[in-house]
This record gives sequence, C-alpha cells and structure tokens, in this order.
Amino acid sequence: MTGTRTLNLPGALGHRSEVSHAPHACRELTNYLATSGKELDDPDYPFVYIDTFREYGVKIEDDGLSHVVIAYCPFCAVALPPSLRDAWFERLDELGLEPEDAAVPGDMRDGTWARVDHTLKGVA
Repeated sequence: MTGTRTLNLPGALGHRSEVSHAPHACRELTNYLATSGKELDDPDYPFVYIDTFREYGVKIEDDGLSHVVIAYCPFCAVALPPSLRDAWFERLDELGLEPEDAAVPGDMRDGTWARVDHTLKGVA
C-alpha cells in the first residue's frame, strides 16, 4: 500500500492522548500520557498516542489533528511498536466498511482489535 490513509474523526476512534491497556515504552511515557491533555489540540502536550492504531506521534501545530509518527520513545529512546494504521484500514476494507460507518465494530474503535487479533502476522 502506498501513501498514508487518514481518518478525520476526532475523539471518535481513540484520538486522544491517554493511557490505554497497551504497555508503553517506559514509566515516563506512561506517566506523560496519563497526565497529558486529553485532546489532541492541547498545545502543552506535544506527544500523542492513538490507541486505535497503536501509534505514537508528535503533534503538528496546524490547527488540525495532524501528527508525525515517531519510532522511538522521546523519554528513553526505546523502539516503539510499529503503527497498525495500515492494518486497521485493511481490516475495514475486508469488512467492506468505511471509517465513518456506524457498523464499524466496537473493538475497532479503540486498540482492543489489535490486542486480540491473531491474524496480524508479523506485526508485533
């Protein structure tokens, strides 16, 4: 797949900076995500975690919800797990759904789908 697929549903599908059930790289990152602003538009907290995609990023101040995906923890430099954004969209394609469809399964609206989906071969 080429290009980046985007999802513009702020708050609807895990788009917030918060601790989920996913383990984070270190205590500092976990604490940061637990105490950071809950919305992506909070300028005091530049790092985000999108549970839906298991994606860590640095916010881009563009009056939107953009971020740049990061591969390493900003606090301890440990490699972060790869984003599941492409796998998420591929799963929706398999289901014949669009991101905004009301029929998107509940477990795909947060990071649960990736934690229980054993078909994500090669995606740690």
